[in-house]
Amino acid sequence: MKRLSLSDVDKECEGIWKQFLGPGAEMLVNVDSKTRKITEENMKRPDRWTFDDAAAHLYYLMTRYACMYLLSIEYSWCMLPALIIHDNF
Repeated sequence: MKRLSLSDVDKECEGIWKQFLGPGAEMLVNVDSKTRKITEENMKRPDRWTFDDAAAHLYYLMTRYACMYLLSIEYSWCMLPALIIHDNF
């Protein structure tokens, strides 16, 4: 987004909104209500930084829950076959 020309930013913002955040989005992402309101306000006058708050919130969620998943027993059981195959070679 930051490398697009200014004339293309509005169109790109609309595309991102429709695909990820808007009602009926193809690949809806989960953001909290505060972040959604900020992003909706930013969409009234889209610019290069329209989705910065949403991106930061998603990054926070990914780092928080990825660490929890990696420490979980389910992850250990998923990785067990890979470890057994790796040890045989």
